[in-house]
Amino acid sequence: MHPENLTRELTYLSPVSNLILMSLSRHFYDLIEVQNAFAYCLIERKPLEACFWLSELIDSDETSIALATMVEVYLVRYGCNRLAWLLEAHKTAKESFLDPDKLIELCYGLATMTADMVDVSLIASEIMYVHDAKSSIYPVPVKGTNIGSGLEYFIKQALATDNIRSAFWAAHYCDAETLTKICNQYQASMTLQLATCFDAFHNLNTWSGLDYPSSVHVLMCFMLIALAHKPAVIIAKSFESLRRPTAFIYEHIAEWDELIGRRARRLYSIPRDSLYLSTQRGIIPHTKNTLTQINLVGSNPSNTYALINECSYWRELFESHRNIVALSCTTGESHSCGGSDEAWEAFCEWAFPDDIPDEWSAEEKAKSHGSGIINPGEPPLWRRYLRRYINTSYMSSDKASSINNNYSLLIDIISQIEVRIIGLWSVAKMLTELESLAYQKFVLVASTFDEEDLAPVVPVENEIIMMRQLDKLSL
Repeated sequence: MHPENLTRELTYLSPVSNLILMSLSRHFYDLIEVQNAFAYCLIERKPLEACFWLSELIDSDETSIALATMVEVYLVRYGCNRLAWLLEAHKTAKESFLDPDKLIELCYGLATMTADMVDVSLIASEIMYVHDAKSSIYPVPVKGTNIGSGLEYFIKQALATDNIRSAFWAAHYCDAETLTKICNQYQASMTLQLATCFDAFHNLNTWSGLDYPSSVHVLMCFMLIALAHKPAVIIAKSFESLRRPTAFIYEHIAEWDELIGRRARRLYSIPRDSLYLSTQRGIIPHTKNTLTQINLVGSNPSNTYALINECSYWRELFESHRNIVALSCTTGESHSCGGSDEAWEAFCEWAFPDDIPDEWSAEEKAKSHGSGIINPGEPPLWRRYLRRYINTSYMSSDKASSINNNYSLLIDIISQIEVRIIGLWSVAKMLTELESLAYQKFVLVASTFDEEDLAPVVPVENEIIMMRQLDKLSL
C-alpha cells in the first residue's frame, strides 16, 4: 500500500490552443464538459438531465466513459450504501459490450438515490489521513477485548467497531501480505452478495475504467467490512431493488433518438456549476472563451479532424472513410468520391445537416461553448472544487462509516491542506495528490512507529459479542 512509486500525471492542458485535447462529442459539445455535466446531474439527482448527457455519451460511442463516470459518482457520493447498484454496475462492466439500455437503468437508479443514502467517507477518509499520517499514534482509540496486540489485531478490532479512520491509518504500516490476509479472512465469511461487492472494490481499476490509487481499494474494502458488522436489516436495505426508469424517461429518450445528428438534438446547455477546474472553461478567466473551438468545426478538413477525432464516434468514421469516402445522409451507405474537395463537401452535408457550427446563432453556440468562469488573477481553489462532493447538508449518523460524524474536524483539515493544481482537475487526481501529500508526512514518522503502542485497547461493554466476531475471522 505504500505509494513509493506513486506518479502524478498532472499534465498542463493549454486552454483553446490544444484543439485535440478539447475533442467534441457527437453533437459538438466539449466531450469533457459532457462527462462533467453528467456527473453533476447525477450528484444533484436530476434523472432526466442525467439521462440526456448519458445519451450524448452513448451517441458518441463513449460508453466506457459513461460507466466510469457513474462508478465514480457512486463511490464519492454514496460509499457503501445501495450496494445493489454496485452489483449491477459490476455485472454490466463484465459483459462483452456495454448495453446502452443497461446504462440508462444504472443512470436512473443512481440519479434517484435519496439524500439519506449520501456518504462521503471515501474523500473524507483520504483528507483525514493527510492529517493522521503525521503521527505514529493512532488517531482514534479502538474498542476491543484486549486479548491480543499488533497491527493485524488492531485493524480487525477497529473494523469490528466501525472505526474506519484508525484502521485506515494502521493499514499504511502493514505490508501487503498482512493486508491481503485480513481482507481474505473477512471476505471468506461474507455472504455471496457482500463478497462480490468486496471483489468489485478490491479490483476496482480493472473493471470500472477508473485509475485510482491503491489506497482507495483498501479503504472501500474496509468500509464494506464495517458495513458487514451492521445489523442484518441495514445490510438488506442496501441490496433492495433500485428504481427503474419511468415511461416519462423512455418517452424523452425516444424523442432524442429521432433528433440524432441534428442541431435540434442540443436540447440542454452545459451546467456552469459543473465546469470548475475540471474543464477548459473551468480554468480560464471570464475574459476569455472557447468559441474558437466550435467556430473552427467545419471550416476545413484539418481543423475539423483535430477537433473531433478524439471522440470515438468521429474517430471511427474518419478511420473508416478517410477523405475519399463519404456517407450518404439519407441512406447511411458509403460511396467513393472523385476527389478530396468532393469528399469534404459530402462529409459536411452529412455531418452538418443544419449548417456548420460557425453559422449557428450565438444562443445555440452558448449551449456548449462560451466564456470562462474564473476571475482574472484568481488562483485555483481545490476547496471550491471539493464542494461538489462534500456538503454539511448531506451528513447523517446512519452511515457505513463513522467518518461523517467528524465533519467539523474535516473542514478544519481541508482549510490547512494546500493541494497543487495543474491543468484540468479530477477526482482521481485529487485522490492521488492527497495520498502523495500524506505519504510525505508518513515517511517522516514511520521510523518512530512501535506496534506495542497499539495496545491495550478500550474494552467493549459486551465482550461475548466481540469474541464471536473474532471467531468468525479466524482461518
